[in-house]
Amino acid sequence: MIEQAYRDALASSGAAFLAAERRLLQAGGEALALVRARAEAEEGADALVARALAARLEQDGALARVLAELEAMEHEGARTVQGGPSPLYVYSYLKKHYGSTVAAGLAAYLMKLWPAWPRWMTAGVAMYVGEMGGPEVSDALLPLALGTPDPYQREVASRALALSGDPAVAAKLEALVAAAPPADRPELHAAAEDVRRRVEAFG
Repeated sequence: MIEQAYRDALASSGAAFLAAERRLLQAGGEALALVRARAEAEEGADALVARALAARLEQDGALARVLAELEAMEHEGARTVQGGPSPLYVYSYLKKHYGSTVAAGLAAYLMKLWPAWPRWMTAGVAMYVGEMGGPEVSDALLPLALGTPDPYQREVASRALALSGDPAVAAKLEALVAAAPPADRPELHAAAEDVRRRVEAFG
């Protein structure tokens, strides 16, 4: 059961990811031990997600705390005319209160949840993880940069990719296009070229 919940978390996003995460949280310490062990064998984006899940399962840890704070910002913002704080406020808050501590973990949650997050949260978290997360977070930023239909979010994600300092961004973009179903490749290639140009311009 725990193994399957872990595999489901790696393979899913959005509500399905949150459901798998909830099953792991309900399993408690047994799930934490399994996820920690599995994280050692994962690579790329899966490694990022596995380490984030391990950190999330430490329920008194910094990642659990910052996710709760972002959720509180969302609920509070929903009652305002603006709908939430500015992306710059979120970026500044995270940098001031957490430094680089939660950057990799938030990058994983950004990758899994950005379509469901408010625009301000997605942009603010992307700004933060790009500057503070280092090269490893590029795997989490690429789906946002390629997948968002929002030009502002693509701009933010591309800048974050440049700030991450990952020299392999162009190669990763090519690999994602090559791995896509043939029917999707022309559109994805155009998006990848747009992201590549933006990253180079910011770099």
